[in-house]
Amino acid sequence: MSDKDPRLLVAEMGLRSLRNSVFTRSRMRPGLGKNEVNGLLDMMESKLMELKYSYMAPENMRMSQQLVELVDGAKQLYIGYAEAASTGMEDMARAQLMWAFGIFSGLGRRLNNPGTKPIHGIDLVAVKIRNIGKCDGGENLFTTRCIVGPRELSIVTNIKGLGSSDTLAAALLPPAVVGGTVSEAMFLGSEKIDMESGMFIPEDTVNIKEADGLLFSLLQ
Repeated sequence: MSDKDPRLLVAEMGLRSLRNSVFTRSRMRPGLGKNEVNGLLDMMESKLMELKYSYMAPENMRMSQQLVELVDGAKQLYIGYAEAASTGMEDMARAQLMWAFGIFSGLGRRLNNPGTKPIHGIDLVAVKIRNIGKCDGGENLFTTRCIVGPRELSIVTNIKGLGSSDTLAAALLPPAVVGGTVSEAMFLGSEKIDMESGMFIPEDTVNIKEADGLLFSLLQ
């Protein structure tokens, strides 16, 4: 049933992330007016609720006007906030915004997956470590800066023995502060993989148990 579909529940979380970030974080300079932003957010919420309680099959959701308008609203917000996100936005606000935009832009694609587990609401991707260092807020934690296709993100981990240029599988979980540092994803183990950064990873090729459990708890 669509009201329990984890892909839509994660999209709801993404919308809350947008609402919590807009106008509540310091140093944000959106390219949209306040009324326009609120109007887009209200429209997106309306379309998402229509999808959630439509009980449409996923294949029909993918082709629906509601999804088209929902994704278009997210794109307009992304364009409006793109400059602020790259020029001085506070780390957690930027991470929340970028995560939410990724959730909405990929929702149609995710409606192709089974939709039976929380993890089906997010992406599993190959990430390439650009640099790695000790995390100031944790004795056994490391902060990595990773390349994911055209963008970069930070991942805090306790996995030892990682090095620059290593490529690993990661789950794009909602951003969280770990050891005092914003972490934008979670490595799915220490095994190196032979894939281009940004490529999507089939769930049956990696251990998703911990990431799936974490996302399940966030959706409660």
